[in-house]
Order: sequence, then structure tokens, then C-alpha cells
Amino acid sequence: MALINVHLKDLTGTIRKTGNDACDHGNDADIWLGEPKDPKQMPRQLAIKVIRSVFTAADVQKLNDKLLREARLWTTLKHPNIVPFLGITTDMGRNSAPSLVSPYYKHGSLKGYITGNSLIHSNKMDLVCQFASGLAYLHTCNIVHGDIKPGNILIDDDGRVVLSDFGLSRVLEVSGFTTKDTPGTLRYMAPELLAEEPAPGTTSGAIRTTISADVWAFAVAATEVRKAGHTWLSILVKRITFSDLLDEETLSRLRQ
Repeated sequence: MALINVHLKDLTGTIRKTGNDACDHGNDADIWLGEPKDPKQMPRQLAIKVIRSVFTAADVQKLNDKLLREARLWTTLKHPNIVPFLGITTDMGRNSAPSLVSPYYKHGSLKGYITGNSLIHSNKMDLVCQFASGLAYLHTCNIVHGDIKPGNILIDDDGRVVLSDFGLSRVLEVSGFTTKDTPGTLRYMAPELLAEEPAPGTTSGAIRTTISADVWAFAVAATEVRKAGHTWLSILVKRITFSDLLDEETLSRLRQ
């Protein structure tokens, strides 16, 4: 299935995977290293996000309709703390499901970067400020990230923070391609999402993440950057006032 759109670059047939296994695995996709077949065309290593959970041709068409809208939006974003979008390929996923292509960064995620390097306080705060700058830019564009966590924040080859993965989890949830019953990653969810209440501004019972929920997740992630670990969990389960908002089943999941 060819993707013909003046706003999107179709990389089908022009790039290839390198290696026999994915280099990383997310909730909904596998990340493969890739490279252009013609180095003159795109002289860099690539990260290819191949969605796992699409099985039928009908599913692919449904996913295309929603994912392409997100991809078009991504192409318009220009900010030093946002991962640039390079294009889409349809020759790597099941039934020609679209895969998203972006640069590969050797430093990996912020989570691995802070645990693998001895950073002084000022360095950590600089990373947090860059993180905040990228997120604020998304919000000024009226874009909700929806899955803020150190694993979705990358360090580019110049040591700069760049945000990735915005929009994908929301597309998969709305389209029915994920088994998750809550948006985002549990430990970074705002109280209204953990309590499984509709987010402010929604008219149905469906849970929708919001800019406010992004800010909550940012605060949790920023605390982890400062402390270089998951310190928030030990605080969360001991807060009586917060625990009163959650049922025992949700608290049990948080303790895992």
C-alpha cells in the first residue's frame, strides 16, 4: 500500500533494517535500527518504529487513517527538543502496516543516560529544562504527548534532550489496537487517570489524557531525573491523602 501525500515522505523501499533483532521494545511497537539504501540520500542511522499489534488488512487501513493524521502533524513540528520526523515505510510491518522513521540516537533514552552517567546536579537540571522546553512547545501547538516518561525522552548525539512517541499511544488506544485500559504508563499517570475517571473536558466515559496530565507526568519524570531513580513510587504508596483517591487494585498495581 503506497502512501502518497504531499506532506509525508514515503520511505518504502529506500531504507532497510540492520541486525536480526529489534534494539528496543515499547508497549505497542518494536524499535529496529535501520539505514538508507543510498547513503547519499539520508546519511544517518535510523530508528524504525514497527507497530506490533496490527493483524488484518482492515486493521491497517483503520490505523493508516488515524496514524497519518498524527504523522502529518509531526512533520510540522520544528524545535530543538523534539525528535524530527523523517517519514513512513510500509514494507516492515504486518500487512503493510505503517512504520514511523526517525533518527537513531546512540545515547538512547534519558532513563538510561542518567543511570549510566555520573551527572552533577546542574547537568541534571539542564536536562530537565530542555525536557520542559520541548513539552511546553508541544502544548503551545495544542498537542498532548500522552505518555511522558524518561523512556520516551531521548538524548541526541549532541547530548540534547529530545521528546519522542507523542500521539502514537493515543492513536492505538482510540483505534482499538492496544489492550491497555488506561492511557500512558501507569507510574506517571495523573490521579484522575489512575482513578479511572473521565479527564476534565471530556463528554463521554472514555479516559482521555490532557495537558494537565502531561504536566503531572513531567513532574514525576523530572523528580526521577534529579534523584536518578524511581523514588516517586515509594512516596506515592505512603501518601494517605493520595491513596484515598485510589482503590486497592490500582494501588496493588502501582506497588508491582
